[in-house]
Amino acid sequence: MPRNKTEERRSREITTLVGHIHRRIDFRYPPFRFEDFLASHDSYKVFEVDLPLGLDGRILFTPDGEQKTIYLRKWNARTRLRFTLAHEIMHAELHFQAGKLQNLAACRTSEHFRDGRRDVLEREADLGAAHLLMPLWMIDRHVPYRIKREYPDSVVKELARLFRVSDTAMRIQLKNYIAHDGEFLAL
Repeated sequence: MPRNKTEERRSREITTLVGHIHRRIDFRYPPFRFEDFLASHDSYKVFEVDLPLGLDGRILFTPDGEQKTIYLRKWNARTRLRFTLAHEIMHAELHFQAGKLQNLAACRTSEHFRDGRRDVLEREADLGAAHLLMPLWMIDRHVPYRIKREYPDSVVKELARLFRVSDTAMRIQLKNYIAHDGEFLAL
């Protein structure tokens, strides 16, 4: 969750951008369908390839940004592939046009820094990926009840299955859901 006014503003901008993507592909029911996204965004090419352990994905851009090629580590679990693909898409949608990417590329690694030491662009791409795959308004429709403490494993597992994400990704997004004020804007 955002910690200051700048992060709150940026979080709203990311959520707004994700909302535009959801509306463009008419995303109303989980899971997020990358087929629909890629059909409406034909500048993306996606390949599952042998990437070294620790490198989950990479996106490369042509100099004009018109073509985006995403490489995913084919040995990762499907849920991890889905999150990595969403993460790389968010780099393209959030960071390329703003000129924030160096060398016309971005990568997702398996580093486990969740304490704020990760690069701001990586944290933004993760936030966008989470909202792309598990929007809070959609979680609100499917969560069996609203509580102010951590949800039990049975709820986490069922929602993770429904949204086709890892239990860990859903657990993190449910913490964001719990912390939210409860006013959710849907499509």
